[in-house]
Amino acid sequence: LKLMLGAYLGAEMNNFGCPWGGTYTEEQLDASRAENEAELARLVALANRYPQIVFSVAVGNEATVDWTDHFVPVSRMVEYVRRVKAAVRQPVTFC
Repeated sequence: LKLMLGAYLGAEMNNFGCPWGGTYTEEQLDASRAENEAELARLVALANRYPQIVFSVAVGNEATVDWTDHFVPVSRMVEYVRRVKAAVRQPVTFC
């Protein structure tokens, strides 16, 4: 069994154009940013613990599209991908 391991990222900024929400308080966004950091730490730990099973890792899922309710700015996604890429041996992408 081989798998692509993914990290779900929550909203880091409001997306007022999202058709089903996407507006959060600053406190909610701060909490989401902190959880994103923890999620990425888990991603790296699992990828490194199970390199024989995890063939690649994905950072975020539809977090940069204009309709998402969990929007992460592209510059932050690039930062996340670079950080994860430096910490694991598997190929890194984002969805």
